[in-house]
Amino acid sequence: MFNKIKYAHPAIIAVFISISGLLLMSVLVVMFGWLRSSEFAKATGIADSANRVYALQQALYWSGRAILHHDAKYPVTPTRMYGSIAGLAPNGMIVVKVYEDAEIKTRTAWLADVKVANANQFVEQVLAVRDNQAEFEFYNPEEVVVWMDRAPWNIHLIACGAMHPDERPPTNIVDKAFAEFYWRIAKGENQ
Repeated sequence: MFNKIKYAHPAIIAVFISISGLLLMSVLVVMFGWLRSSEFAKATGIADSANRVYALQQALYWSGRAILHHDAKYPVTPTRMYGSIAGLAPNGMIVVKVYEDAEIKTRTAWLADVKVANANQFVEQVLAVRDNQAEFEFYNPEEVVVWMDRAPWNIHLIACGAMHPDERPPTNIVDKAFAEFYWRIAKGENQ
């Protein structure tokens, strides 16, 4: 009977196979999410492997974005400064205190290549890291990638829903930084 349907109605079979594949993928995604967070997986070390697979997925995503947005208009070498986040300016820029010319200076900057998705969540996240030590990579005078604990804070803001990646970023520098970060995790270098 299946052979009759297969040859008589190939479109129905194609739809059936597509729906079955989507259902299987959905089940695997849900199981993968559970696996990464379960105590059993953490105790047996399976969670580390699952986290590395997730990092590989993210590395591929950000590498793809970097390739798509390859026309970076800012210099590839950032200006690095050390300091802390002091708060938020009324226009939504972050206020940072950085060590510059042997003194502490206050600067304002936009987080590079991300846009605010949830303003309240963004404010909460800024207040949570206020006065924590950070490294700032300025790609032009007003755009910055913030690094805390060897990880880009911009990624944390995307992961918690406060920000989302800029759909049409003026540069691919942030995409490259995120891809490099996730490649290190996927290789087991930074967990």
